[in-house]
Amino acid sequence: MELNSADSLALIELKGIGPAYAKRILKYRNLLGGFTSIQQVKEIYGMTDDLYQLIASQCTINSSSIKKININTVDFKALNKHPYIDYELTKRIFILKKNGKITEENIAEIIEDDQLTTKIKPYLEY
Repeated sequence: MELNSADSLALIELKGIGPAYAKRILKYRNLLGGFTSIQQVKEIYGMTDDLYQLIASQCTINSSSIKKININTVDFKALNKHPYIDYELTKRIFILKKNGKITEENIAEIIEDDQLTTKIKPYLEY
């Protein structure tokens, strides 16, 4: 099953997934803008390693439908809702925006964490 296009009824069909987990998966997927990796399922509240393994064995990810955030036009509140972008990072991004257009290079400089930069990168456009 492809996770970025599955609805709650489809998710419930997965072994180990009931209505509560289906709702959590959809909520997190929507907050992210879509999954880029099956590994992101581990980040869902209450996800156990056993359940993750079960889901990972039954699902695929098509990241071509990821909802991107235009970092140069997004408002503060909308940017701050993304799970990977906390309040402090949102503030730093908006300070940078005051100085001109944000690029992939200067956003990487203010994130200061290569792992976080890698996680955020698929969700941003400039």
